[in-house]
Amino acid sequence: MNRLSFILLLCTIASAANAQKITRNFQDVTLSDALKYIQTQTTNYDITFIYNELEDFRVTTHIQNKSIPEALDQIVGFYPVRVVKSGTNEIYVECIHKTDRHLTGTIIDEQGQPVAYANVAILNPADSTLLSGGVSNESGYFAVPYEQNRVLVRFSYVGYKTIYRLCEKSVLGTIRMKPDNYTLNGVVVQGERPKVVLQGNSLMMNVEGTVMERMGTAEDVLTRVPMIAKRGEGYEILGKGTPLIYLNNRKLTDLNELRNIQSDFIRSVEVIQNPGARYDASVNAVIIIRTKRAAGEGLGVEQSSWSRSGRGYANNERINLTYRTGGLELFANLFGAYNKRWVVASLNRLSLPIHCG
Repeated sequence: MNRLSFILLLCTIASAANAQKITRNFQDVTLSDALKYIQTQTTNYDITFIYNELEDFRVTTHIQNKSIPEALDQIVGFYPVRVVKSGTNEIYVECIHKTDRHLTGTIIDEQGQPVAYANVAILNPADSTLLSGGVSNESGYFAVPYEQNRVLVRFSYVGYKTIYRLCEKSVLGTIRMKPDNYTLNGVVVQGERPKVVLQGNSLMMNVEGTVMERMGTAEDVLTRVPMIAKRGEGYEILGKGTPLIYLNNRKLTDLNELRNIQSDFIRSVEVIQNPGARYDASVNAVIIIRTKRAAGEGLGVEQSSWSRSGRGYANNERINLTYRTGGLELFANLFGAYNKRWVVASLNRLSLPIHCG
């Protein structure tokens, strides 16, 4: 009798667990409607959101046997939307960049097929500084919050020619991208386009075996990964801010190391938009660079030099030394500078009368 009761208890638990799993194909529906559907499928969670705030964001994705939190992460994707769990059963979904304006449109390729995960960067027309940005979803649709009346929009994705559009209206319609071959050091580089996969709240781009292997260094690779933008000497996840960057399982403390990692040494790059409990609560996003084998062992040397001339001459030299073995890491920086300034002097001639007597 006890055994029968135990089996019935297990069946009840399994049935309850299965009832909280989501399998659903969303095809071009609003994010608000997708959230309403998920709410009908659960009794364990209360999902709170503002309908009009999320209506411009549209969802095209297939959810297969996912838990409620996993399903929410997947439908939110890489929109500037935050999913916050409070207590045991409250979930809040809200837009991070609150504005009445959303730049919307659909990106397709030369054959009319959707281009998923293309970067959409909104720039200041005056100086091309980055204002905001996002990516297209699986159907090529994008919705990016913005505030300015007139903006410059940059559409980019590896393997396609970059497109610039000066926009004064929010609805752009269809953007058609054309294929591009990269020319590096005078050589035309052709190869397979990298595959991008959305896994829960992270985006994974493969590098190994694709044209990305020929980009140069890890710096060049990162600027071509969806959601990543270069800002000054650092990097930004569009809509999320400054990320932590990891090389395999090691956090990078000096971004200059990226210059020493060749692109053909990289296996994949992962972008995590909502880091979990593994990371500090203040961390908004994480980039993980995974290499083909353990990287960075032994001695590493980086030398950089720059000079200028004008009203003088200046030359600067810097050498970065790194040594790694096991868990030990040693760093040293050597810096030298030589400066010489030209001095312009004027000589005034003084004439004195000479009298001879």
